[in-house]
Amino acid sequence: MYGYGRHLCAPLAALHTLLEPRHLYPFGGDPEVLEQARRGELDHWADTSRGRLALIVVLDQFSRNIYRGSPLSYSQDPKALELAVRGIDLGMDRE
Repeated sequence: MYGYGRHLCAPLAALHTLLEPRHLYPFGGDPEVLEQARRGELDHWADTSRGRLALIVVLDQFSRNIYRGSPLSYSQDPKALELAVRGIDLGMDRE
């Protein structure tokens, strides 16, 4: 593991609690945004710290809720983790 897991788990767990299915649509959690992120069409969001965080939330948390109970709910974990780790390596967590 990268050694960042402990630092990422608490914030992501808090987001998971906040982003219950009933909360998704008011915050733009529609399935098309998730599909765009899955296809890489929103990768440019990662150019800024806030955009990177938004992309991580879409990939990690929206997929958990939209595809709950399906293997798809975890399919974006590797990309979300890589974005998080790379963001930390770039110092984006301190901005």
